[in-house]
Amino acid sequence: DAEPDGGAVLAFADRTLGKIFADSENRVYSPISLYVALSMLTEMTAGETKQQVMDLLGVSDSETIRQWTKALWQQLYHDEQDSALWLGNAAFLNENMAFHKEPLDVLAEDYYASSYQVPMGSKAADKAIAAWLNRQTNDLLADDTKAIETKESDLLRLYNTIYYKAAWQAAFFEGATKQDIFTVADGTEQRTDFMHISIEGAPVARGEGYRCASLYLKDGGEMTFYLPDEGVTVEELLQRKNILSELLPVNAEEVRV
Repeated sequence: DAEPDGGAVLAFADRTLGKIFADSENRVYSPISLYVALSMLTEMTAGETKQQVMDLLGVSDSETIRQWTKALWQQLYHDEQDSALWLGNAAFLNENMAFHKEPLDVLAEDYYASSYQVPMGSKAADKAIAAWLNRQTNDLLADDTKAIETKESDLLRLYNTIYYKAAWQAAFFEGATKQDIFTVADGTEQRTDFMHISIEGAPVARGEGYRCASLYLKDGGEMTFYLPDEGVTVEELLQRKNILSELLPVNAEEVRV
């Protein structure tokens, strides 16, 4: 079995970060989610379009991308009491169009993707897509999925979801939560609750224009927090070339987060 190429996904994330965060809008971006969705798209296209997407993904042939994506799904997926990571893929097809069966078989086999034919441009299609998304995300996006609106001209809609749940390895002590000043982007100050925790041996790093520290999770993962230096914006950091490769905690020391 092929191992997922984490380096390829990391390089893809580095290439796309600057575009996704080109302005000061507050966004959530999952490079893995976009990588998998574009990988599915390569199975549904051909010629120059397919080549352009594969160039963006940094992959030279279809078989490699299928092996990586399948291995990535198998490596990441788990569902336990304290933690869960579900990856969902689906292709919604216009029921008035005829589609080749072979690409849909590949999506099912190598991407664990479901395929559905729906009457695009109807409430039935909107509700079917919303229902699938709600199942895959444990209803956390139910308010947003109500806004899905298909069009009769839609031939294909590809969806990728990631649902993640995990507990801190060292929980935040409620008594350590205190009010402090939070300054928003326009300079306005407001008082809000801040959680605090001090951990010995936490991975930390100091780079040009930022500091960062990681907290461990019970499932073996970790969450890394980055704090730009005063006068340095998040957008400036994310425009740097290979910023994700650079932003990796390297030293372990006692840290207060």
